[in-house]
Amino acid sequence: IFGWRTKSAVISFQRDYGLMVDGIVGPQTIRALNKAYERQRKTNGIIATSKGLIGVPYVWGGTSTSGFDCSGFTKYVFNKNGITLPRVSRDQFNVGRYVSFKSLIPGDLVFFSFNKNGQVDHVGIYLGNEKFINATSSKGVTVSSFTSYWKSVYVSARRVY
Repeated sequence: IFGWRTKSAVISFQRDYGLMVDGIVGPQTIRALNKAYERQRKTNGIIATSKGLIGVPYVWGGTSTSGFDCSGFTKYVFNKNGITLPRVSRDQFNVGRYVSFKSLIPGDLVFFSFNKNGQVDHVGIYLGNEKFINATSSKGVTVSSFTSYWKSVYVSARRVY
């Protein structure tokens, strides 16, 4: 038996996760809570790992803390958090499920096409608040904002966990 605040939170959670809304923490709600907790734990790890690499230089083909290219960076970060990604951005683009720009949440992979032809050639990790972290040839691992430039080369996003 919950107080009204806890029951209200359970009802909101059930509604947000498409569960039967009854305010009772039964088996379906417990599974959904555990899944949400695990996702948050992974997200926290991915964000912490990626931010800990800010300033690592860009190295074409780089996959280690001595230097990263964009997809080497994302592969490294996700691997450190128990998620295996393919090596190159075009292949990473085919993993997980599509996420619309307005539905991005921290930990989603964001993909870009510098040639503006729709062919993926860059990837980063969404941080929230229209910011993402990526390995750029000019700054190495850095946090970028979705400026008009980045929005003009944005292709799509994927959620892989």
